[in-house]
Amino acid sequence: RSTADGEASKKRMARLSLSSVLCALVMATRLGAAAEIPLLTWDGAATHPVRTVDDPVMGGGSESFFRVADAPVGVWEGEVKIVSFLQAPGFCTLRSESGLFPDVRRTQALELRLRGSSGLQNYSLQIGVEGITSSQEVYAANFQLAQTSPSHQIKEERVVNVPWSAFTLTFRGKPHAGPRLSDHLDKINRVGVGTSGVAGKFKLEINGFVAVSE
Repeated sequence: RSTADGEASKKRMARLSLSSVLCALVMATRLGAAAEIPLLTWDGAATHPVRTVDDPVMGGGSESFFRVADAPVGVWEGEVKIVSFLQAPGFCTLRSESGLFPDVRRTQALELRLRGSSGLQNYSLQIGVEGITSSQEVYAANFQLAQTSPSHQIKEERVVNVPWSAFTLTFRGKPHAGPRLSDHLDKINRVGVGTSGVAGKFKLEINGFVAVSE
Protein backbone atom coordinates (compact mmCIF):
# COMPACT_ATOMS: atom_id res chain seq x y z
CA ARG A 1 0.00 0.00 0.00
CA SER A 2 2.81 2.40 0.81
CA THR A 3 4.28 1.71 -2.63
CA ALA A 4 0.94 2.57 -4.28
CA ASP A 5 0.69 5.73 -2.20
CA GLY A 6 4.19 6.70 -3.26
CA GLU A 7 3.38 6.20 -6.94
CA ALA A 8 0.21 8.27 -6.61
CA SER A 9 2.16 11.01 -4.89
CA LYS A 10 4.72 11.04 -7.71
CA LYS A 11 1.95 11.33 -10.29
CA ARG A 12 0.39 14.25 -8.41
CA MET A 13 3.77 15.99 -8.24
CA ALA A 14 4.28 15.42 -11.96
CA ARG A 15 0.88 16.95 -12.73
CA LEU A 16 1.67 19.93 -10.50
CA SER A 17 5.03 20.41 -12.19
CA LEU A 18 3.44 20.27 -15.63
CA SER A 19 0.78 22.73 -14.51
CA SER A 20 3.46 25.12 -13.21
CA VAL A 21 5.36 24.94 -16.49
CA LEU A 22 2.20 25.67 -18.48
CA CYS A 23 1.35 28.62 -16.22
CA ALA A 24 4.88 29.98 -16.64
CA LEU A 25 4.61 29.66 -20.42
CA VAL A 26 1.26 31.49 -20.43
CA MET A 27 2.68 34.28 -18.27
CA ALA A 28 5.76 34.57 -20.48
CA THR A 29 3.56 34.78 -23.56
CA ARG A 30 1.44 37.50 -21.98
CA LEU A 31 4.50 39.46 -20.88
CA GLY A 32 6.06 39.07 -24.29
CA ALA A 33 2.90 40.34 -25.94
CA ALA A 34 2.88 43.35 -23.63
CA ALA A 35 6.59 44.09 -24.15
CA GLU A 36 5.98 45.89 -27.44
CA ILE A 37 2.79 47.75 -28.30
CA PRO A 38 2.79 49.54 -31.68
CA LEU A 39 1.19 52.98 -31.51
CA LEU A 40 1.82 54.25 -35.02
CA THR A 41 3.24 52.23 -37.91
CA TRP A 42 2.64 51.85 -41.64
CA ASP A 43 2.69 48.06 -41.86
CA GLY A 44 -0.96 47.60 -40.95
CA ALA A 45 -0.32 46.90 -37.25
CA ALA A 46 -1.20 50.39 -35.97
CA THR A 47 -2.11 52.63 -38.88
CA HIS A 48 -3.58 56.07 -38.18
CA PRO A 49 -4.09 59.09 -40.45
CA VAL A 50 -1.27 61.62 -40.03
CA ARG A 51 -0.73 65.23 -41.06
CA THR A 52 1.95 67.88 -40.89
CA VAL A 53 1.47 71.04 -38.83
CA ASP A 54 4.10 73.72 -39.47
CA ASP A 55 4.66 77.31 -38.38
CA PRO A 56 2.66 78.96 -41.22
CA VAL A 57 -0.28 78.48 -38.84
CA MET A 58 1.49 81.21 -36.82
CA GLY A 59 2.78 83.31 -39.73
CA GLY A 60 6.03 81.45 -40.45
CA GLY A 61 7.42 79.92 -43.64
CA SER A 62 8.58 76.45 -42.58
CA GLU A 63 7.10 73.49 -44.43
CA SER A 64 7.19 69.72 -44.29
CA PHE A 65 5.70 66.82 -46.23
CA PHE A 66 4.80 63.22 -45.45
CA ARG A 67 4.50 60.15 -47.63
CA VAL A 68 4.48 56.39 -47.17
CA ALA A 69 7.38 54.72 -48.97
CA ASP A 70 8.24 51.09 -49.53
CA ALA A 71 8.94 48.65 -46.68
CA PRO A 72 6.49 50.34 -45.58
CA VAL A 73 8.13 53.37 -44.04
CA GLY A 74 6.75 56.82 -43.28
CA VAL A 75 8.99 59.51 -44.78
CA TRP A 76 8.78 62.97 -43.21
CA GLU A 77 10.94 65.73 -44.65
CA GLY A 78 10.99 69.49 -44.92
CA GLU A 79 12.74 72.66 -43.87
CA VAL A 80 12.54 74.79 -40.73
CA LYS A 81 12.88 78.46 -41.70
CA ILE A 82 13.38 81.73 -39.86
CA VAL A 83 10.11 83.38 -38.87
CA SER A 84 10.66 86.93 -40.12
CA PHE A 85 8.72 88.86 -37.50
CA LEU A 86 10.35 86.85 -34.67
CA GLN A 87 13.82 86.59 -36.26
CA ALA A 88 13.97 83.05 -34.89
CA PRO A 89 13.58 79.52 -36.32
CA GLY A 90 10.05 78.19 -36.57
CA PHE A 91 8.87 74.58 -36.33
CA CYS A 92 7.62 71.55 -38.22
CA THR A 93 5.59 68.70 -36.75
CA LEU A 94 4.22 65.38 -37.87
CA ARG A 95 1.27 64.12 -35.85
CA SER A 96 -1.44 61.53 -36.01
CA GLU A 97 -5.02 62.64 -36.10
CA SER A 98 -6.75 62.29 -32.72
CA GLY A 99 -8.06 58.76 -32.26
CA LEU A 100 -8.08 55.62 -30.13
CA PHE A 101 -4.74 54.16 -29.08
CA PRO A 102 -3.93 51.07 -26.97
CA ASP A 103 -3.60 51.17 -23.19
CA VAL A 104 0.16 51.19 -22.57
CA ARG A 105 0.22 51.43 -18.78
CA ARG A 106 2.33 48.26 -18.59
CA THR A 107 5.14 49.87 -20.60
CA GLN A 108 7.97 52.17 -19.49
CA ALA A 109 9.06 54.03 -22.61
CA LEU A 110 8.27 55.16 -26.14
CA GLU A 111 10.55 54.18 -29.00
CA LEU A 112 10.89 56.01 -32.30
CA ARG A 113 12.28 53.47 -34.76
CA LEU A 114 14.08 54.95 -37.76
CA ARG A 115 15.36 53.46 -41.00
CA GLY A 116 17.33 56.58 -41.87
CA SER A 117 17.76 60.32 -41.27
CA SER A 118 19.53 63.41 -42.55
CA GLY A 119 19.85 67.11 -41.78
CA LEU A 120 18.62 68.53 -38.49
CA GLN A 121 19.36 66.62 -35.32
CA ASN A 122 17.09 68.21 -32.69
CA TYR A 123 13.62 66.71 -32.30
CA SER A 124 10.92 66.01 -29.77
CA LEU A 125 8.51 63.12 -29.36
CA GLN A 126 4.98 64.37 -28.77
CA ILE A 127 2.00 62.70 -27.11
CA GLY A 128 -1.62 63.83 -26.80
CA VAL A 129 -3.89 62.70 -23.96
CA GLU A 130 -7.68 62.78 -23.94
CA GLY A 131 -9.07 65.43 -21.60
CA ILE A 132 -5.65 67.07 -20.98
CA THR A 133 -3.94 68.18 -24.20
CA SER A 134 -5.15 70.25 -27.14
CA SER A 135 -3.90 71.35 -30.55
CA GLN A 136 -1.37 73.66 -28.87
CA GLU A 137 -0.80 71.71 -25.66
CA VAL A 138 1.09 68.43 -25.78
CA TYR A 139 3.40 66.19 -23.76
CA ALA A 140 6.90 66.45 -25.25
CA ALA A 141 10.36 64.94 -24.71
CA ASN A 142 13.42 66.24 -26.56
CA PHE A 143 16.11 64.09 -28.18
CA GLN A 144 19.00 64.50 -30.60
CA LEU A 145 20.22 62.43 -33.52
CA ALA A 146 23.76 62.13 -34.85
CA GLN A 147 24.81 65.23 -36.74
CA THR A 148 24.58 65.05 -40.54
CA SER A 149 24.29 67.42 -43.46
CA PRO A 150 21.14 67.57 -45.61
CA SER A 151 23.02 65.75 -48.38
CA HIS A 152 24.43 63.06 -46.08
CA GLN A 153 21.84 60.51 -45.08
CA ILE A 154 22.36 57.85 -42.41
CA LYS A 155 20.89 54.64 -43.85
CA GLU A 156 20.79 52.40 -40.82
CA GLU A 157 18.08 51.34 -38.42
CA ARG A 158 18.23 53.26 -35.17
CA VAL A 159 16.04 53.38 -32.10
CA VAL A 160 15.34 56.45 -29.95
CA ASN A 161 14.13 55.24 -26.54
CA VAL A 162 12.50 57.85 -24.28
CA PRO A 163 11.03 56.92 -20.85
CA TRP A 164 7.49 58.10 -20.21
CA SER A 165 8.86 59.93 -17.16
CA ALA A 166 10.88 62.22 -19.48
CA PHE A 167 7.75 63.76 -21.05
CA THR A 168 6.68 67.21 -19.90
CA LEU A 169 3.39 68.95 -20.55
CA THR A 170 4.01 71.96 -22.83
CA PHE A 171 1.96 74.81 -24.23
CA ARG A 172 3.25 76.24 -27.53
CA GLY A 173 6.59 74.60 -26.82
CA LYS A 174 7.00 75.95 -23.29
CA PRO A 175 6.81 73.79 -20.12
CA HIS A 176 3.38 73.97 -18.53
CA ALA A 177 2.16 72.69 -15.16
CA GLY A 178 0.00 69.60 -15.34
CA PRO A 179 -0.37 65.90 -14.48
CA ARG A 180 2.32 63.35 -15.30
CA LEU A 181 1.98 61.53 -18.60
CA SER A 182 2.81 58.24 -16.88
CA ASP A 183 -0.48 58.50 -14.95
CA HIS A 184 -2.52 58.70 -18.16
CA LEU A 185 -1.06 56.08 -20.47
CA ASP A 186 -4.50 54.57 -20.99
CA LYS A 187 -5.79 57.79 -22.58
CA ILE A 188 -3.31 58.50 -25.38
CA ASN A 189 -5.08 60.00 -28.39
CA ARG A 190 -2.24 61.39 -30.50
CA VAL A 191 1.37 60.52 -31.36
CA GLY A 192 3.92 62.61 -33.22
CA VAL A 193 7.37 64.10 -33.65
CA GLY A 194 8.53 67.68 -34.13
CA THR A 195 11.59 69.80 -34.75
CA SER A 196 12.11 73.46 -33.81
CA GLY A 197 14.69 75.99 -32.64
CA VAL A 198 17.21 75.39 -35.44
CA ALA A 199 16.76 76.35 -39.09
CA GLY A 200 17.58 73.82 -41.78
CA LYS A 201 16.43 70.88 -43.86
CA PHE A 202 15.63 67.47 -42.43
CA LYS A 203 14.42 64.01 -43.35
CA LEU A 204 13.29 61.11 -41.19
CA GLU A 205 12.44 57.64 -42.47
CA ILE A 206 10.22 56.24 -39.72
CA ASN A 207 9.50 52.56 -39.12
CA GLY A 208 7.15 53.36 -36.27
CA PHE A 209 6.35 54.58 -32.77
CA VAL A 210 6.26 51.68 -30.29
CA ALA A 211 5.61 51.54 -26.54
CA VAL A 212 8.04 49.15 -24.84
CA SER A 213 8.50 47.62 -21.42
CA GLU A 214 12.24 48.22 -21.20
